Amino acid sequence: MQAYQESQSTTDLSAEEVSLVNTIQDLDREKQRILLDLQTLESSIRPGSDMTIETLNGLAAVPGISGNPAMTFQIQALLRLYDDRRTMMAEGQRESNPQVTALDSRIQTVSRALNDAAAATVRGLRQQIAALERNIAQLRERLSTFPGKQTQFAQLRLETELQNDTYKYLLSQLEAARISAGTIAPYIEVVESATVSYRLGMSTRNKVVLGALVGLFLGVLAAFFLEYLDQTIKTAQDVERVLDVPVLGLIPLESRQQLLAGNGHHGRRRYAIPLVSLVSPDDPSSEAYRALRTNVTFVNAEQRSLRVICVTSPGPGEGKSTTAANLAITLAQQGSATLLVDADLRRPLVHRAFNLVQEPGLTDVLVGSSQLREAVRPNVIPKLDVLPAGALPPNPSELLGSEAMRRLMEQLRTHYDIIIFDSPPTLAVTDATVLGASSDAVILVLRAGETEEIAAQRALEQLRRVQARVAGSVLNGVEKDRDRYYNYYYYKHHDDGERRDGPFATLRKRLLGVG
Repeated sequence: MQAYQESQSTTDLSAEEVSLVNTIQDLDREKQRILLDLQTLESSIRPGSDMTIETLNGLAAVPGISGNPAMTFQIQALLRLYDDRRTMMAEGQRESNPQVTALDSRIQTVSRALNDAAAATVRGLRQQIAALERNIAQLRERLSTFPGKQTQFAQLRLETELQNDTYKYLLSQLEAARISAGTIAPYIEVVESATVSYRLGMSTRNKVVLGALVGLFLGVLAAFFLEYLDQTIKTAQDVERVLDVPVLGLIPLESRQQLLAGNGHHGRRRYAIPLVSLVSPDDPSSEAYRALRTNVTFVNAEQRSLRVICVTSPGPGEGKSTTAANLAITLAQQGSATLLVDADLRRPLVHRAFNLVQEPGLTDVLVGSSQLREAVRPNVIPKLDVLPAGALPPNPSELLGSEAMRRLMEQLRTHYDIIIFDSPPTLAVTDATVLGASSDAVILVLRAGETEEIAAQRALEQLRRVQARVAGSVLNGVEKDRDRYYNYYYYKHHDDGERRDGPFATLRKRLLGVG
């Protein structure tokens, strides 16, 4: 390139030519990256046959797949099925065993679905490559319109840059291979030299003392080991350490157990989930939900457009429906026009909690078989309306992510101060991530001593992957004696009746610049 510039007495490229060369170079890099993903996918697709574990691991490493929540979930599900099959065979199960054949059938079903999804992704990647090639061709044609010598010099510069990119990539791959090869060599170190043997002997007294010490040590070691194996979230400190999100509320364990034992009545109604905020206003759990309402209201004060809140959890049975219902009740008791929407279209509970019929509901409004005013149950309690789930659809995720759902959310924003969505668990299905992406804020509900740390982390990662705004978390089933920060999440009183603020109130004052 330099020789051509000197022989033809050409000058440097103009700013427009440099911009064209750089743009073509960037488009070519993107094309090469997509080609690598395409080659991996095309080698993985096997119509009519099951995907192997090696193929699944290769797919999971493709950037175009790791960013696709649906395909990632299918890959993980298929890997779990293969692991279950290996376990069955290791236990001595035969191929003809009904459980093994049923598992093989599920593997085939998930494999076909994953093959179809991969084929659809391949078609999309090919379309992207075609579009990039058209753009590159148009830019090259535009580059050829410049004066002859300048055009030739620009083409030489472009080819030089592309070859440099290829060389750098190959060099990086070579260096990675060298590092990998270097790590294979075993590392050997002399820990301690051999010593001369000596006579062993110990008195009975020393043996007893030593046995007691060893027993004590093993007991302590076993306790620490069991605690280490228990990777569940137990306290507010665990939530902040594992997830790095604020804890908006702590719901005590004792009051919840008492409520489930027989306090779930209000008048003649019988509730499927504990509505402690309505049934027992003086219960410690009611105070906990009012504190949660205060913290949500504070978040809402910072974000004036925060109207739609999605309540979810990593898995089932962690208290998300209870939290959503009691939060909606406390907001209505405060005077806010509140709507509670049952968006768990697989296991709806809200209608049972308030002794309502399930249909018509949300799904009926979305498919157009009912009007919103017909589906909403007004004034279940003053200021609180409820929209049940409605008829259970075959395609909940598509329905919640539809244009009809977007229009419904906009319509609800004009009628209510705040809308609470009770969504399905995040890790089980994609419904929660679809709702979370469309909501103003997401509250992640966890259960102390039951929610695994890895499950909470994965749920948070899935929500953030779709740009959902996670406002904070609620920890259910807290043991007050175990969580030493429990009492400081709410107001405390001196013996003389003077009120002092807990950390949430102090945090609010510090952020607002008062007090």
